Amino acid sequence: MTATLTNATATATNTGGRRTPWAMLGHDAIGSTTSEEALQRGGLDWDVKLRSLYVSLPGDKRVRLEDRKAAVRSTDQAVMGIVSTNYVPFQNRQAFSFTDSLVENGQAEYDVVGQMRGGKTGFTVMRLPETLDVAGDRHEQFMIVRTAHDGSAAITAAPIINRIACTNMVSWSIKSAKTKWTIRHVSNLQEKLAEAQLAIRTTLDYGKKFANEAEVMMRIPVSDEFVVQTLEDVLPHRPRTEAMIESVMQFYRESEFNGFTGTAWGAYNALTEYTQHGRDTRSPASMLYNMLDGGFATVRNNFASALLA
Repeated sequence: MTATLTNATATATNTGGRRTPWAMLGHDAIGSTTSEEALQRGGLDWDVKLRSLYVSLPGDKRVRLEDRKAAVRSTDQAVMGIVSTNYVPFQNRQAFSFTDSLVENGQAEYDVVGQMRGGKTGFTVMRLPETLDVAGDRHEQFMIVRTAHDGSAAITAAPIINRIACTNMVSWSIKSAKTKWTIRHVSNLQEKLAEAQLAIRTTLDYGKKFANEAEVMMRIPVSDEFVVQTLEDVLPHRPRTEAMIESVMQFYRESEFNGFTGTAWGAYNALTEYTQHGRDTRSPASMLYNMLDGGFATVRNNFASALLA
């Protein structure tokens, strides 16, 4: 096994100018003391209102839809989505206010706030002060909270683990730990405090279990042939799959940021590095979605499971 990398601070200098997708997509919220301040810095301090919908019929006739409303942004009247009349808008300030106590107690700090899909999805990323050590290799812990204004999703939270040496999001689904959960719509202070503490405990629990499994993966020796075969098994069969595997293997053998060639952990890091930094054809929003919910998340989870099997 190649010796582990010497960790440096998470700066653009030691990672070749790399930035996380959420940092590229959102706005710097570091130093914000409240979610309201963070939202203002990110331009998300607006409300969503429900407006009646009408259908235009021949003869200049207009008919109002009785069972649908338009969710409209207050600042520019942009339509966020078409929702049922039972839909109750939950504003950005309501969705993220439960995190304020985490900042006040020193359990987390605001890192980035941003939006996707033209504001239909808003998010805030919280940085935890505790870092994880995997064989001397430091990893940052984050929690991302997302809300939607088109009725497509509830308020959700998820842990993110970022490997500092290469600015890779290296989290994957772990059966014994939650990797995504719903945040309740709460209003009074006691409920907000309880929801915040549950969220931070769940995030920290994931971090501990992630570090344990990463250590296991680090102790598993693998051959190049095994890595290639496993990639063939988990990647979707498309015209460029073979070229993708070659690129992943190049990161595995040659990347200055890997440091664990010959192990399952090195193979896993090669895949995450290629997916996040080896292709420049996607927008930050597309990258973040794929890391959390999309195709990369599926491939990453399947690859980790196969390497640990």
